[in-house]
Amino acid sequence: MTAAAYALAWAGVAVTVAAAVRLLATGRVFTRLHFVGPGTAVAAPLVVAGLALAPGVWGSFHDVLKIVLIGVLVFGSGPAAVVATARAAYGPAAPDESGPEGAGEGDRDG
Repeated sequence: MTAAAYALAWAGVAVTVAAAVRLLATGRVFTRLHFVGPGTAVAAPLVVAGLALAPGVWGSFHDVLKIVLIGVLVFGSGPAAVVATARAAYGPAAPDESGPEGAGEGDRDG
């Protein structure tokens, strides 16, 4: 079980390092955000699985539960953070003409 734990954890670290190197070599903001995704979608579950299987962690069920909870939070919030960052980098959205502010303004008869 120790070999599997090390293999999973180091695979996650390798994915993170590869994504970080590629992120630094990229110039555009949206392309950089594309390389943030593997860190949360692939690397985090690999590292969490490796840490959960590591010897000494199973001394307490609570320790494993905390590690898994952190992994779930990173895995779940990562894509949302990427989308929010992309929207912020894109700039403010143009007002929608069919929204409640503009609804019916051109339909008045008088």
